[in-house]
Amino acid sequence: MRATDAALNVAPPTSKFNATLPDRDKDVPIQVVPPGSKGGLEVWWSSFKATADGEGLRARGITDRFNLAVELVDRFEDGVPTAHVPMEDFFSIDDDSQNQVAMDGWVATLPLILPALRALRDKGAVVNINCKMGKNRSGVAVLLWLVVEEGWELDAAIQHLREISYLALGNPCLLRCVAAHLGMEIKTDVLCPDPTREDGLGWISISPPPSPRVEELADPNEQIEDGEVSVNF
Repeated sequence: MRATDAALNVAPPTSKFNATLPDRDKDVPIQVVPPGSKGGLEVWWSSFKATADGEGLRARGITDRFNLAVELVDRFEDGVPTAHVPMEDFFSIDDDSQNQVAMDGWVATLPLILPALRALRDKGAVVNINCKMGKNRSGVAVLLWLVVEEGWELDAAIQHLREISYLALGNPCLLRCVAAHLGMEIKTDVLCPDPTREDGLGWISISPPPSPRVEELADPNEQIEDGEVSVNF
């Protein structure tokens, strides 16, 4: 979850809920909503690597997983209860028709996220939300919870999650789809800001498979970290 953060020398994350979060080079779950919050659900956030450590989850008091990655549905066999809302992380730089196919899928799956999280809350769970890299799909689920259940402004929540995990919410099509689902307008940059540059360029960050394909993104501005493709625009 933090390989790109460390590579770009981004400052350690901070949270309005927690004074200091774990070092970015440690791929561990992060508590993003503490117990006793307005929404009534303690929420942690991680990559697949971190959530696959069932003992590590239990040591943090996490009782349940909530997986958003379609490619990981059959990858959990350690006895930790796991709910799924399977989604793909797709973005094409040159084929809007394929982006539209992905967005049509998100339109169908986004309404399933909050009911699933509310069901976990109602059973008294402490939940870790994950996807493959812990950036986009899981970030969207955390974003929806912060905005709808915790009362955050959309732009403030986006910026907050990007402070916690650099390059989070890095799929502009998915982020716009979430805004449309909420009936809200995104005023902040849909591209992840690049603090190492002064030209206003930002990053698109996707976890393949299925897209974008690496060969389509062969460019000196491209970075690939642990299966994650990031492109500077």
